[in-house]
Amino acid sequence: MKRFVIALALVAFSTGSALALDGKALYGEKKCAMCHGPEGKSAAKTFPSLAGKDAAFLAAETKKIKSGERAGAMTGAMKINPGVKNSTDEEITAIAEYLAAVK
Repeated sequence: MKRFVIALALVAFSTGSALALDGKALYGEKKCAMCHGPEGKSAAKTFPSLAGKDAAFLAAETKKIKSGERAGAMTGAMKINPGVKNSTDEEITAIAEYLAAVK
């Protein structure tokens, strides 16, 4: 029983670290606002506003861009952008969850 409790605690802590990521801080660190605007509210038609969009959709599309599954002129630029290229799936999810919560 003691081993089970320890194993359960380890799983909880390892899962919790992904949940503890600060999407707002990551959005700033990864320089997302340079194109998508402060809080995901783009002023330029070239770059879509991301604020208030579905988190699962944002994360999935960003991961497709990162992997090369989604192609296009602007997505090509995003794919090589260090902010996207060097982001983990957990960071992408945290940013997407932050943007989804912005009104």
